[in-house]
Amino acid sequence: MKIIVMCLIPTFLILPSVILHFSSVEPFQRGYFCEDTTIKYPYIEQQTVPAYLCLLIWMLLCLVHFSIAYVTQKSKKMLIDTVYKLILGVSLCMIITDVSKFLLGRLRPHFLAVCNPNLEEVCYQVEDGYIEVEDSDYSYTEIHHAIYVTENNTCVGNEELIKEARLSFVSGHSSISFYTTAFLIIFMKRYINRWFLRTLLQLIHFILAFWISITRINDYMHHPEDVIMGAIVGVVCAYIVIYREQHYVQECDKQKNIEKSSEIVGMCEQ
Repeated sequence: MKIIVMCLIPTFLILPSVILHFSSVEPFQRGYFCEDTTIKYPYIEQQTVPAYLCLLIWMLLCLVHFSIAYVTQKSKKMLIDTVYKLILGVSLCMIITDVSKFLLGRLRPHFLAVCNPNLEEVCYQVEDGYIEVEDSDYSYTEIHHAIYVTENNTCVGNEELIKEARLSFVSGHSSISFYTTAFLIIFMKRYINRWFLRTLLQLIHFILAFWISITRINDYMHHPEDVIMGAIVGVVCAYIVIYREQHYVQECDKQKNIEKSSEIVGMCEQ
């Protein structure tokens, strides 16, 4: 029964993310200013760390740590409990990250590059009294006002890329990386006794998570605040899963011991 519950909880948590990404659900259709320089960066197709590579890196690191811990500790129960907490935390990170992405619909730094709106028709309005200057090569409006574009049909680029370009906040790479890093940093205390080696490995893991997060800014996939908030989400999820759940389990064990003691006392009185 316990194993079934352990499988159902992560499945329940990860289900909304699957529905959001593989259904026709659209993120919040946030408008934009065409003069907003924060969304005018180029679209880089070849990302430094794609999503699959990010997951692969952390899966391999977790596999290495769990294997070493099992060999040194010889505890199957510890391994099962650790893997469960890891999956539970990743699922919690994913639901928080994906729900935030779809509810907020924040535009990525490369949004205009994939949206590709007609700037003259969509982005500017010309009011009476503005002067149009004629030239032998082109004509243009000397004074114009950028408007806030709210129409959903102004983008003419690839629909899938446009949908992804509306999912900037928070960074999934950052939240998953910092959750896994925080999880492994705490887990190392259970099987690495040498302080220097443990501290060195913890620092390397933190630098790796930090580097992966920074690449999301350099690749114009996220704004800095998206990455910062993703890191916070990851660390908070690690605290909830590791410490709060451990506290809950300890309280449940205490309650069971009290109930058993009460039953023994009752039997003795009879």
